[in-house]
Amino acid sequence: MTVHYYGIENCAFNYLEGRAIIVAPPDSVPDILMQAGFEQLPDGRWVHVLTSDELRFINNSSDPAIFGIPPDSHIQSDRLIILSQICYYCGGLAAPLVLLHFKVPFVYVLMPFLGFMTTGLVLLIVARVRYPSCKTDKKLRHYLVTLVGVLLVLAACDRCIQGCNNTFQACGGCTQEKSESSTQP
Repeated sequence: MTVHYYGIENCAFNYLEGRAIIVAPPDSVPDILMQAGFEQLPDGRWVHVLTSDELRFINNSSDPAIFGIPPDSHIQSDRLIILSQICYYCGGLAAPLVLLHFKVPFVYVLMPFLGFMTTGLVLLIVARVRYPSCKTDKKLRHYLVTLVGVLLVLAACDRCIQGCNNTFQACGGCTQEKSESSTQP
């Protein structure tokens, strides 16, 4: 019988010296196995001795017996992460670029940017809390660094655009006066 034991998938159910055990697959990470209560035998195999409740659960369940989060939840966490990336990158970065192209004031650009990016961050945090086995720490740090970086770039672009507009408005008055004086005899 196959057993998925709290994120350690494809464990084998067996007996050792009259005790019910599950044997972890050889490619499992030792740190995770130790956290889940596995012990290493002298022959190198990692095993977990089952309690009477765990043995009863295995006997009453179908193959595979699943403890904790089922493997299908990885698909659900992946979907949440993909949705958060769509919100974060497509909405958070595309919306401001489109709005800047149409010369909308910076405040109106900032609203959808913060909305989409915050939604992406919240979805990523929900995925992390709901499915602790999914690895989102690097993505979360990346999201936060990108958010701060893009905010700084948008603020710098807004300042540059305002400076250029002020310069062109000031020069427009100078060129108009010169064109009027050149037409007079």
